[in-house]
Amino acid sequence: MSGHATATVAAAAALAGGAGSGSVGSVGSASSASTNLALNIPPHPHPHSHPHPPPLSTDSASSDKLPGKGANPLGLDPQRHSHSDDDSGCALEEYTWVPQGLRPDQVHLYFSALPEDKVPYVNSAGERYRIKQLLQQLPPHDNEVRYCHSLSDEERKELRLFSAQRKREALGRGTVKQINTPVPCHRCEEQMMSGDMGIFASRAGPNACWHPACFVCCVCKELLVDLIYFWRANKLYCGRHHAETLKPRCSACDEIILADECTEAEGRAWHMKHFACLECDRQLGGQRYIMRDGRPYCLHCFDAMFAEYCDSCGEPIGVDHGKNRIRTYY
Repeated sequence: MSGHATATVAAAAALAGGAGSGSVGSVGSASSASTNLALNIPPHPHPHSHPHPPPLSTDSASSDKLPGKGANPLGLDPQRHSHSDDDSGCALEEYTWVPQGLRPDQVHLYFSALPEDKVPYVNSAGERYRIKQLLQQLPPHDNEVRYCHSLSDEERKELRLFSAQRKREALGRGTVKQINTPVPCHRCEEQMMSGDMGIFASRAGPNACWHPACFVCCVCKELLVDLIYFWRANKLYCGRHHAETLKPRCSACDEIILADECTEAEGRAWHMKHFACLECDRQLGGQRYIMRDGRPYCLHCFDAMFAEYCDSCGEPIGVDHGKNRIRTYY
């Protein structure tokens, strides 16, 4: 695995471990997991975007709930999970992450319930999938001021309150157990039988249980990475989509919009200063524009790049341009 991917896995350990359950290993020679890890993440292709480091810190907790905020190393073992075949004949070195508190045979039973390409074997498609989902589902700029750009003092205060509230009211981590009595899956409602591996989420109540493959975000339908979830209105969310139920996200920089005003167009939102032509960077607030593939262009750039020309007169054929809308959020 590349150094970039190794650092990604190590940094994700801090947030994953903070949710109170699970073991994660870095690959290679990473020496420790802490709450102050940084990565080099490829920049977003949009000109207003910027690279963000991966998710960093949450607090440790005895259950899967995570009140508050802290700066502890979270008690993670930074090395690859290395249970031997002490009681099952199975070794776990083949995985880059496993749920905590399970015997090796239970770990294998848990992973056997997931699609093969999503099992985090070392140097596999499943490991790459996990890394991708850590960065997608748990954006660090949703939680930490230091990973946001150009926030006002008021916005900094708002983000801290926003992050603390989400952790206090919604954040948790699923616990994997081998069930001993039949129970319906909370998502698909099919019966889970005694001996099956199930996932429990304390914020959903003591009896709510999911098949391993059903423990997914209700929006993106992806497996909740490292079993980290946010609970809202009786639904499971990944961190990204839970944040978006509370505030809009800028389509340019990917940060949560904390200002009172934003620009909305075509079902998307932008910071006022980021609603700009993709080609020339001209701000489009109050201006006419055209959307293409979900990105805004000023009329001049759009005509120069995409206009079709009349075969008879050779002049560009006009297009029906839209008008942006501004909405205030309280």
